[in-house]
Amino acid sequence: MSTIPKTLLIQLVEDEPQTRERAAITLYRDSESERVFNFTANEAEAIRRSVELGNRNAAALLMMGRIPGAESQELLRQVRNTDGAGLTKVENWAPAVPVAFVVDVAFSHLGDTDARARLLAWSAQQDLGTLRFVLSELAEIDDPTLLRAIAQSLDDEREVPEGVPSGAAPRRVCDSAVDAFVQRLSLQPSFALHSARRYEASNIAEIKAQLDAVLPQ
Repeated sequence: MSTIPKTLLIQLVEDEPQTRERAAITLYRDSESERVFNFTANEAEAIRRSVELGNRNAAALLMMGRIPGAESQELLRQVRNTDGAGLTKVENWAPAVPVAFVVDVAFSHLGDTDARARLLAWSAQQDLGTLRFVLSELAEIDDPTLLRAIAQSLDDEREVPEGVPSGAAPRRVCDSAVDAFVQRLSLQPSFALHSARRYEASNIAEIKAQLDAVLPQ
């Protein structure tokens, strides 16, 4: 059972939108780091209420995917229908993605077959912004077929220049994919992970081989 501070639950439903968003980000990241998303009924209600009040931060929407039940699904449908074309993100520095896309990720975690079909259709294209979002939040993807499709990013050499130390070569999507899949699937690479450098081709090949062992073809 989770132990969310009562002050954080209060902040989720505050009148000030920024307070609600900050509370959602804090709760999401804390729950993610501890791998604890088994919200109590009161906690789930606070998250739902925050979304009902207009919280469209990606953290709040993704947590809705951890709250089963018809009420959560209906609220997600409302958000998709009314605000799906808008953009959202978790932290301010992260790439913005469509609200509808984040809702589909949440629905997918709830086992919605239509959302999973839409995400699989997206995976054939993997535009850079949404791909970076998915890799940063890969813990939200539990469908093995979709994980296998996203693993195509291990071959993606598009550069992602943000956060590169001075004089260093920009990282690529495939480098971020290595980090994401190692963490998501608790892989055991023979090399050290590093968040500011590129991986060797042999490192990426090793991760692909480990993926083949744990994900169905």
